[in-house]
Amino acid sequence: METNQNCKSVAVDPTPAQEQGNKKGEAKALLDALGIDAVCGQIADCVPLRIIAESAGVSVGTLCGWLASSEHAEQYVCAREAQADHFAADILAIADDCSNDFYTDDDGKLRTDHDAIARSRLRVEARKWLASKMYPRKYGDKLDVSATHTVSPLAEAFRLITANGSALPIGAGRTIEHDKVDATINNKCG
Repeated sequence: METNQNCKSVAVDPTPAQEQGNKKGEAKALLDALGIDAVCGQIADCVPLRIIAESAGVSVGTLCGWLASSEHAEQYVCAREAQADHFAADILAIADDCSNDFYTDDDGKLRTDHDAIARSRLRVEARKWLASKMYPRKYGDKLDVSATHTVSPLAEAFRLITANGSALPIGAGRTIEHDKVDATINNKCG
């Protein structure tokens, strides 16, 4: 019940925002009742978020928001990493299973089933891709972060000055004194 400006008591229907707030509260209560351990256990067992949300009676967006909250985020990350490990185990099982790779044709000859092999390859690639996105530190592509750096002659000269003390050899038995280089630098930079 809310009162209007004339101080008369009037019944006001809840606004859509109030209803939305109630729905969010109810959804959070449903998820809290289910528990983070149960949800993360299902995620680690490769149950899709859509199925988990439907079984909890909430939307996928609400489930994702609940999982992203600071109190659940760490467990959710661990569940996703466990799911990636599960996919890696699946990859090995699929690769090692050759039971459908061959068949016997009508003449009794053993033939290769290229469709089954292609399907297995697709299953492996899909799991590899998912694992690399869920746990990139372990299953992602390794980036080459090596760099090549070319040192300019001037930078090398400054390095030698600081390493050798006061004089820098410039060839043919001549040297540049340290304080003359400093004066040149100060005149150009200052």
